[in-house]
Amino acid sequence: MKLKALLLFVFLLGAACPAWAVISFSQLDTILVEAVSSGTSAGINTSANSLLVFNCSTWSGAPGEAITPSDSAGLTWAENASSPKNPTTQTYVQQFWAINSGGTVGHTFTATTGGTGAYITCFILEFTGNATGTAIDTTAGQNEAAGGSGTTSSGATGTRSQANEVLVGVMGTGATVNVGISAGSGFTIPFGGSQGISADSIAAIEYQVVSSVGTDACTFGVDNTTDATSTICGTFKASATVTLRQRRPIVMQ
Repeated sequence: MKLKALLLFVFLLGAACPAWAVISFSQLDTILVEAVSSGTSAGINTSANSLLVFNCSTWSGAPGEAITPSDSAGLTWAENASSPKNPTTQTYVQQFWAINSGGTVGHTFTATTGGTGAYITCFILEFTGNATGTAIDTTAGQNEAAGGSGTTSSGATGTRSQANEVLVGVMGTGATVNVGISAGSGFTIPFGGSQGISADSIAAIEYQVVSSVGTDACTFGVDNTTDATSTICGTFKASATVTLRQRRPIVMQ
């Protein structure tokens, strides 16, 4: 049978195209305790595969004491490579992160020091839309002496490996006076994200979702420069899903 035309439809699959999830802030839990060796949060209901970022500032008699994080779900916590920082010998500022492998009802978080009499201020942030492997990308952190310019900064991170990420900053000061804290340009301090236990352990956290590759710094405004500060910044990846793009069919006659 003679054919006037042979129609051959060839469907070619294009190159894999990454489609980025939208990484977004979900909720905040806090630990605020004084003159103790540990403190535990009230608890929140967390989602499966979410990113949890555990930020703390502790003050105690010299020398200061770092905290060890733990939680009711038994997660494994990794410390930011630029953590800890010590604005004074009595103060530790730290940042940790973990992937919440399963959703947990009444998820609580505990910060434990090696001694007694610590003032502990911690903020645990939950994000969704995050990468579930090694979520952390770049880090930065530094101490700044008293008498600064009215801002405190982590210093610059390295260049991020992808465009879609969330920046999370924490600052702390072993203050001798009360300090007002404001978010850096483009950042948000969530409700309850700036706290102090008297004037001894004042801390704040902030975050910013970004969508273009670059280097970053987490900055805070401080209205009193009497005391030294420390700021730490971590950038965390949004998840990438692979989609296949279908090209137009080729028609051969």
